[in-house]
Amino acid sequence: MFFFIILFTLSIKPPEHSLTILQDEKPFISCSYGKYALSLPESMRLSLKNFNPDFEHWKTEDYTFAVLKDVKEGGNHDRAPFALIVDANKDNIPDVIIDGHDKKNSLLICLISDREDFKVISIEENAFCIPSEIINFNDGIKETGLNYFLWPAEPGAPSDSSGFFIFTLGFPQQTNGDGELLNDGGIIDYYFENGSFRAEREIL
Repeated sequence: MFFFIILFTLSIKPPEHSLTILQDEKPFISCSYGKYALSLPESMRLSLKNFNPDFEHWKTEDYTFAVLKDVKEGGNHDRAPFALIVDANKDNIPDVIIDGHDKKNSLLICLISDREDFKVISIEENAFCIPSEIINFNDGIKETGLNYFLWPAEPGAPSDSSGFFIFTLGFPQQTNGDGELLNDGGIIDYYFENGSFRAEREIL
């Protein structure tokens, strides 16, 4: 009696499905009748829910007219008052900076690609606020709402030796009707390095 043993050599490759999903499903920002909307692929939505199921971005109407005007005139389709689509870790997969809250804290976060999935990085956390109760003066005009700008880094913007320059959070100076300064303005530049964001602050 003869027994034949046949050996099969299997070539096992790492799964490419997840990576393909990351590359094919992309977030996008739309605007209809002055209202901005952020659409996230399912993989991003799941990561956001796992991070904080109560998180939601601020709404268009939560920002001052000055902020909305700046976004509209900027003409960047990857920008909303509450979001920026960027590539923070330079892997050619879109990431999203989101300004929002969980009804307990105000949160600035980044949904960022992490090999075969997405994860959430917390950038800033502050006390929860009610936008309609925040009073601002822009060029002497009284407004209520969130009064700061999210600006993406310009293409080819210089980075420093340890990180990539990704975006800026800008606070305008506030003046009354006579042009008298009420509050200093400021900017915060954010750099991505070693898996987290580093802030550099400057008062204007």
